Amino acid sequence: MQQISFYITEYWSQVLILVLVVIGLLLVLRSSPARNIENYITIFAIVLTLIYLILFSGFLGSSIRTHFTDISNICFNSGCHFGTGSFVDHDLVITNHHVINNCSSDKIFVRNKSFTYRAKVIAILPKNSGDIAFLKTDGRSKNFIPLNLSPPKIEEIVFFPNYTSGIGVFDKSKGKITEINEREIMILAPKERKGISGSPLLNKNGEMIGIIWGVSGTILPSAAATRSSVILDFAKKNQIQLFGSQNHNKSLLKRDFEDSLVNIVCRIN
Repeated sequence: MQQISFYITEYWSQVLILVLVVIGLLLVLRSSPARNIENYITIFAIVLTLIYLILFSGFLGSSIRTHFTDISNICFNSGCHFGTGSFVDHDLVITNHHVINNCSSDKIFVRNKSFTYRAKVIAILPKNSGDIAFLKTDGRSKNFIPLNLSPPKIEEIVFFPNYTSGIGVFDKSKGKITEINEREIMILAPKERKGISGSPLLNKNGEMIGIIWGVSGTILPSAAATRSSVILDFAKKNQIQLFGSQNHNKSLLKRDFEDSLVNIVCRIN
């Protein structure tokens, strides 16, 4: 029931329209001098039609059926991996290799409040080398997050928005850089939460300086991220084009930031 209630909540605007229409029809019926069975049957048929058009056909946007059938059913019937990813181009998502490892190649999805797309793996870097996976999506995002290759600084305040606790729970986390080496950045960060893997590590301008691959510790929790320079080198070796901050409007990035983030959901083999 948790997944069902989430989808209803996500489509609150469509549900609200449906409720208002039903209330309007009931008011019309109440004021009608002839309250016969034919009127009730007509209104019942109208309501059923509206339920289908508004919620399931995509008449007023993406439908509940699309999300619920493609994602929830496979997770009800078998195990799923959950994680976070981000668009680094209009149809290219980056996440961790361990998030999609051991998943069925035809059961990988990326989703947020605006859409759900299928995705396929086009390049992987194992965990001991950087823990990176690039996914190609069958749909496009209007927004994406650019890389920033400037050297990070100790004590720098950073952010890593993420989807934790399974499907669709968006969260914004904040931390401070404590250590830096050629490949990784360590951050003093919130405690470990399921789904945080693959979160983009962002500077104050909303540019990606790394990708979170793990969180550990309880008294002084810390997160580890692979640096953007490693991401770029890996992309170049696989002939994948990524964009730097000079190619992106920062004000647009900040305004539409959440649309660039996705919840990774994939079925385990």
